[in-house]
Amino acid sequence: MPPLIPIIVGIAIAAPAIGAVVAGAAIAGLAGSLILLGSSLILSGVSRALIKPPEFGDFETKAQSRLVSARQSAAPRVLIYGLVRLGGIVTFLDKRGTNGEFLDVVLTISGHEVEEIGTMYFDGVSVPLDASGVGSAANATGKFAGHVRVQKNLGADSQAALSDLVTASFKWTTNHRQRGCAHVWIELKLNPDLFPNGTPQITFDVKGAKVFDTRTSTTAYSANAALCLRDYLVKTRLKGGAGIAAALIPDSFVDAAANLADEDVTLDLGGTEDRYTCNGTISTAEQPGQIIQQFLSAMAGKLVFSGGEWQMYGGAWRAPTVSFDETELVGPLKVESRLPRRELFNAVKGVIVTAANNWQPSDFPPVTNTTYETEDGERLWKDVDFPFTTSAATAQRLAKIDLETARQQKTVRVRMNLKALQVNPPDVIQLTVARFSWTNKNFEIAEQQLVWDDSGDAPALMVEMLLRETASTVYDWTAASDEDQPTAPGSPDLPDSASLDDISDGLTYHFREEVFVEYFEQDVHTAWNLRAGGAAVTYPSDGQAGGRVLQAAGNGDWRAYPENIPFDPSKLYRIRCRVRQTANPADPAKDLFYCGVEGVAADGVTAVNRTGAASWGTQHWICAQGEDGGAWGLNTWVEYTGYFKGWAGTGSNKSPDPANPGALHTNVRYFRPLFIMNQPSDGDGTQQLDYIAVDVLPDDYGSNFELMPSIAVGDWTNPANAFDGDEDSYAQGIAGSFELLGYAPILTGPYNIGVKMISSAPTVPSGATVYGEYSKDSGQNWVQIYARTGVFAKTTDEVTLGSPPTKTSKMKARQRLVGGSTTSATKNGGTLANENYAGGSVNWTAPANAQTSNDSYATASLGAEIISNYLKVTNCLFAATGAIQGIRVRVERKASVATMIDDAVVRLVKGGVVVGQDKGGGFWPITDAYASYGGSSDLWGESWAIGDINASDFGVVIAARNADISARLASIDHIEITVWYGGNMPTGRLHEATIVLSLK
Repeated sequence: MPPLIPIIVGIAIAAPAIGAVVAGAAIAGLAGSLILLGSSLILSGVSRALIKPPEFGDFETKAQSRLVSARQSAAPRVLIYGLVRLGGIVTFLDKRGTNGEFLDVVLTISGHEVEEIGTMYFDGVSVPLDASGVGSAANATGKFAGHVRVQKNLGADSQAALSDLVTASFKWTTNHRQRGCAHVWIELKLNPDLFPNGTPQITFDVKGAKVFDTRTSTTAYSANAALCLRDYLVKTRLKGGAGIAAALIPDSFVDAAANLADEDVTLDLGGTEDRYTCNGTISTAEQPGQIIQQFLSAMAGKLVFSGGEWQMYGGAWRAPTVSFDETELVGPLKVESRLPRRELFNAVKGVIVTAANNWQPSDFPPVTNTTYETEDGERLWKDVDFPFTTSAATAQRLAKIDLETARQQKTVRVRMNLKALQVNPPDVIQLTVARFSWTNKNFEIAEQQLVWDDSGDAPALMVEMLLRETASTVYDWTAASDEDQPTAPGSPDLPDSASLDDISDGLTYHFREEVFVEYFEQDVHTAWNLRAGGAAVTYPSDGQAGGRVLQAAGNGDWRAYPENIPFDPSKLYRIRCRVRQTANPADPAKDLFYCGVEGVAADGVTAVNRTGAASWGTQHWICAQGEDGGAWGLNTWVEYTGYFKGWAGTGSNKSPDPANPGALHTNVRYFRPLFIMNQPSDGDGTQQLDYIAVDVLPDDYGSNFELMPSIAVGDWTNPANAFDGDEDSYAQGIAGSFELLGYAPILTGPYNIGVKMISSAPTVPSGATVYGEYSKDSGQNWVQIYARTGVFAKTTDEVTLGSPPTKTSKMKARQRLVGGSTTSATKNGGTLANENYAGGSVNWTAPANAQTSNDSYATASLGAEIISNYLKVTNCLFAATGAIQGIRVRVERKASVATMIDDAVVRLVKGGVVVGQDKGGGFWPITDAYASYGGSSDLWGESWAIGDINASDFGVVIAARNADISARLASIDHIEITVWYGGNMPTGRLHEATIVLSLK
């Protein structure tokens, strides 16, 4: 008998999780042969209903390797879809500078154009920049200011070379364009204090490829899984794609799959997410069949080659449209009722990469089913990976589809008449077979082929199909019962928190867990994201903490913090700010002030406002909402406080009552503090912002408490130790005398710490700052802990005083107790002179000319690539009387030619010896301009006693460098030093006492 000739009508590439058993006739290798070899469509049939897909390697290793930037002689290109964090391939590495202090690194991120190269990270810690870095270089702010520059090319085919790198290095020319490849130049000014372990591991948050949307005929960035798959399929082989002609992928199938992927799916904790997204990377070293499987894993999808075209399907129930019964059967049925034991499973677990876990591989919550476990007699695990899935909720949905599909175990191989040509894989049909008691039983077509049978008297053409049992319940999902929350990753490092211990009786008071605090020192705000406005910004020294404030004059200034803060809806948050108006606008309606938080979705990027829209406008103004600056009184500081907790269908505005906190929209997973000054933005007033702070309050904040009528008073021991400027001796003491409706100080005179209980809204004692408050009965009773000028304690020892001994109050202070104002003084040097520098060779002419700003200059004539000796400034005659908090040096300087003279060294002098961090960095302008080094909270990596600052041999040294191959002139008009001192904390970080008040 001549053999049957099978003619493939439809082959389905299915998408169980990678590493899993493939349902139906899913053959990734076959797909690869069709794509790569263009083989004939006359293929041998598939004898088994279930086969194992090809291996894809260790996903965890691949995911971790994305966070490593490496040098490779012949690296495959990387394709990026959706949002990922990754490093790059080092395609340029070079040192330059007189002493090789500058390191140029070019990282090639992808083999195509990307939407955005966003936040940069050094060893996993974000590095804020003052601009995007696209078009021209951006400078690092904060810790790395003056030591890092970044320029980005997004990968356009027409892009020019990195202009700032071309200027900086003769080794990178205008011909080095890397067209069609996204890449970044990072310039590092090497500094052992900033880079103690050498070059950091550099990564970026990247929004990947722009993809064509068949529904709108537009090309734009999208993480829609169906559109990303189509983009890969039609991308040419030269560019790393599968190289399939777009005409062979019908738009109608892509449209349906894309619409499915965009559907909203409700989350258990509130809000929604898109049904199927694609966030991951591809190496062009992988085979197309393997890559397609990875895409399909993100959408529970199938890709079917049928009728000469590729048909795309997303994971969803497809209702049957055609029914068959025994009258259409033209051959026997071959039924397998169960999977082999080795292929059976009843629980699914696996690994994904999430932003919540800092883009490291982690387990998503497993999917289990006790009914199936009972049927099988034990728990049988299946391990899966989802390389393109970054949501734990999505991973669970995909795993459940995989599990439910596998539990539909019946497979049927059947031959039917030509009516079966009405359907194709993966259509669902209904089959009625009386002897099996099947009435309209649902089966999905896994494989279909035409066969020619000439074995009988009447040769016939028939359709052979492999059917897999299915049900609509495979795709059922109820968030409340099916979704579990992943185990929280390790908490990010936060400033030390402090709390009053929870004792079995008596008063329990909690200081809050600090989440965020920002004092607006110079240039801090430039790292914040500008949403609107653009006021003239300056930094007067008017802050409560003695440092600078952000002053916005004229136009509005609307900014949001650039980093995400994870939002825990079970916690009570407090947001505070301090603001004042120093000049009223001509139009009194144009001095409004806002402060609150903006919401960010689970992807860490998309905005979520109060209504749930993806907009930075209409945000959650929890703290201050349209406050009238004119009502404050000119030059009067005003503090606002707001509280928020949990989610709501519509987010909240001003919420000043902790007993009735506001809420963020249900789609918010992260938040960022934000503010608006001088709103509307076309006025001419001036407002100042001192700080914004966010903290988490204890669960019992605002609950009832009891207070013993009397507790003994203890005095501070050696209070003078708090003001001697060293770190070896401390003031110690007890925090309390408690009396109902009474108050007793611990110290007399101006240095005053106390606790008081009052029965009305609290008022702050003159000159004091409140550092904790505890309310009872919605504000009917309050306790305040406050401090006055200059007192702080640093000790880990408990001091127990008072009587009776069974009822003792204690104090344990671990950090400075803050209070009062920091004093600052600015001095010109009394002595300015040359001093030899080991790396220098040219003296300064007329160094004394730099004592005042008068256009008379100290100069150094520098030959080609020469460094000057030190210009040393001492004998400043400071008279500090409190602990040293910060030091700033300002230098008014210029160069004869732009971008040729820069700082070689800027360091401080203590006891006549050059010490501390080198703050040098940055080219000198060709006209007089000041550069600032250090600040009100910067001690230059050195410890300072009061005597060190007041000594005549305290000062600063500066050396200049000529980077040109021709002689150039360096000129300095003026050098000044400012010192901040007193009992206050360094600005920029909040240091608070940990006070333990207990009754025993």
